[in-house]
Amino acid sequence: MAIVLLKRNPFRTMLDRLLWREGGLPNIVLETSDVLSAVEHVSRGAGVAVVNPYPVMLHSNESIRYVLLEPSLEYETSMLTNPSRVPTPGMRLFMECVLARQEKITPFSAPI
Repeated sequence: MAIVLLKRNPFRTMLDRLLWREGGLPNIVLETSDVLSAVEHVSRGAGVAVVNPYPVMLHSNESIRYVLLEPSLEYETSMLTNPSRVPTPGMRLFMECVLARQEKITPFSAPI
């Protein structure tokens, strides 16, 4: 039983992508808006949560067991441009390079 962050949270998106690539999604019992709330629900026995360890590991609670995970997560990159200015040739080349190396579409991503 998993306690997860809301879908609008970037960490949740990365975790969903990682789990989808590995062939499984958790049995979600609760979605919450922040990490401290997730940790509080874990302490009350509602399930497990994957969270950023800092600063929640500083929160001492005997009813919580912290386990360090080292999964491979890719971070998202966004490109912002000023619509009233024409991108320079260097900017355009950079954006084309990023687009050419974008991962395949998944249920948790959308092409740029």
